[in-house]
Amino acid sequence: MNAIIFVRVSRRDQDYQRQIQDLRAIAISMDVEVVKEIAEKISGATKNQHREAIQELLKLVHQGQVDKVLVQEVSRLGRSTVEVLQVVEELTDLGVSIYVQNFGIETLKKGSYPISYRTLFGDIKLTSPRFYCCACPSNLSIRDASKTFSPLNELLCEHTSPERLYLESRWGVLLSYHGATHLLKDILPLSKTYNAASLRNHLVRVAERKEEMLGEEQFMFAGGCQMDWN
Repeated sequence: MNAIIFVRVSRRDQDYQRQIQDLRAIAISMDVEVVKEIAEKISGATKNQHREAIQELLKLVHQGQVDKVLVQEVSRLGRSTVEVLQVVEELTDLGVSIYVQNFGIETLKKGSYPISYRTLFGDIKLTSPRFYCCACPSNLSIRDASKTFSPLNELLCEHTSPERLYLESRWGVLLSYHGATHLLKDILPLSKTYNAASLRNHLVRVAERKEEMLGEEQFMFAGGCQMDWN
């Protein structure tokens, strides 16, 4: 697998050798061959169409000479979010992966799976991508580089919005599960599969989280002698 190291600094008096050395080490850990090192000293305000280094990178990618691009930060690929996304999209469409060192992620994903996020306004269908973990030494202590991870799944550890959980919990403790379920279905666009068992399961998870927040069970919370409380 062939790779290109791409680095940039904004001022003439800055040195990019440290970036190159770090990315060389990462290339070795990934077992990829660096076929080109592209470096430039140019202001971050310069548009990509005026950056010779970016144009050289894109030319090599279109020629099919590279499988992976290594950068220290995603900002090296453009002066704005729009320009960065354009480069990422172009390289991804050509099957070229971008490794971003400071995030420890690659753009080409292993796959994806659907997630249903339940809200007061109905169920939202989301696509949760899975990414390969990077092989850099600092990341191996957290994740196994041979495995994958899903950022969206880690962010949405609970697939029901807090507002809906609040309403379910509030009515679930005041009414029977069946009664609360019928009432919720009257005012919310709930799925056909939603039933009393769904409400009970959500309520139990909320109760378990609240129980964990209390910490160790204590005999009493007030301190001092009882004779001094009055």
